[in-house]
Amino acid sequence: MQGATRMTKLRVAACVSALVAAFTAGVLSGRGCGVPPPGGAIEGEQAVKAAIWTCSMHPQIRQPGPGKCPICAMDLVPVGEEEDAGAADVELHMSPAARKLAEVRLAPAERRPVEVAIRMTGKVGLDETRVAYIAPRVPGRIDR
Repeated sequence: MQGATRMTKLRVAACVSALVAAFTAGVLSGRGCGVPPPGGAIEGEQAVKAAIWTCSMHPQIRQPGPGKCPICAMDLVPVGEEEDAGAADVELHMSPAARKLAEVRLAPAERRPVEVAIRMTGKVGLDETRVAYIAPRVPGRIDR
């Protein structure tokens, strides 16, 4: 009975994590889905400053001017100078209101052993794309 309770808790934790991730992705991608950015339209000064425009859903798309994303056809958003400078860092910036709405809690990362064993069933199959046949030019046995 205790194992079933533990598995139920794991499933609930996985569902909650998935919902938080989906909510965060929805909030971040909402800028390009016809929802105007906070404060109305993009100011002319900000549009002139932005030398690079990117897609909210596909940050690898970078274009020199405004337009549509070639993958999902969303409107491109300007990349600010502070965002472009830290592009190599993996950071998520949220306003205090968004943090409260998403119920984000911070905790220090720690290394510890996994406490739960997950048993899974499956089948092992042959990858037929990697099978090769070598036909000798003469009949017989090849030793080396």
